[in-house]
Amino acid sequence: MTFLLLAIIFGIVLLPVTAVLLPLMLVFWVAFTVLRLIFRLLIGALLLPIMAVVVGVGVVVAGLGLALAVLVPLAPLVLAALLIWTVVKLVNRPTRTVV
Repeated sequence: MTFLLLAIIFGIVLLPVTAVLLPLMLVFWVAFTVLRLIFRLLIGALLLPIMAVVVGVGVVVAGLGLALAVLVPLAPLVLAALLIWTVVKLVNRPTRTVV
């Protein structure tokens, strides 16, 4: 009960201080919020092109990795097909007729 009475007295005594400092706090809050917004926009404008290039490079590298992941396992089949094509080409060579 004593604590509640002291808290009420303390709150009543500090009410004028709060009434003076609250508008000042609001002014500073608005000013620093606008300043923070400006800094975020500037940093975003500076970093956005860099991030776009990094993302573009990442997409190209990922596409290259995907293409290699699909094509590398097919390399033995391609080599076997090339070998068969070469053998067929050598066997089916037209013969020359001597006149």
